[in-house]
Amino acid sequence: MARLLVLGALIALSSAGSAFAADATAIEMLGKDPGQAAAYSCFARHYDTAHLASHPKQNVRDIAVFVSSSIDSDSKQRRYDLEMGVSFRNLKQQFQVSGSCSPIDGQKGLTCGVDCDGGHFDVTTATGGQSLMVAVPDSVGIWDPAASDDDPNVLPKGAAFGADDKLFKLDRVDVEQCRPLMDDDAKAAIGGTAEAGK
Repeated sequence: MARLLVLGALIALSSAGSAFAADATAIEMLGKDPGQAAAYSCFARHYDTAHLASHPKQNVRDIAVFVSSSIDSDSKQRRYDLEMGVSFRNLKQQFQVSGSCSPIDGQKGLTCGVDCDGGHFDVTTATGGQSLMVAVPDSVGIWDPAASDDDPNVLPKGAAFGADDKLFKLDRVDVEQCRPLMDDDAKAAIGGTAEAGK
């Protein structure tokens, strides 16, 4: 009887632990099994002058994606929020796209709805999580983080995805490279180290 009780306790403990076992999406998106902890990662890509010259319909010069993930207190499921930063070929400042995401069935990736009915984009991992494929099927809503709250968010001419800005391959980089995309909570959690997102 005692052996049965011990066996039952071990099974219960095993089941409780597996409730937070990371799936393939979490491990590849975050670069590790985060368990129950919040976790972060960063992916980025720069397109040089030669590339842009050979792709005249591509307007994106720089693109970065900051992945912020934690366990939802209500559903107990892992949730993802993505911040995308984009710089366009004739503009210096970085614009942003914010999305709340959910897993894509049958794939190692996420589909992300952009805030304020701004469309959606999808992200899937590649090369064992070292790369991120970002698919923007239609232009998505972007905003200027430098704009004043008192001013309407009127974007300058040229601040838009071009006809050839549909699919991007980003590489995993040090999480600190995404600091401009982090909110205060993420900055406080990560602190001055890059350990959480490498």
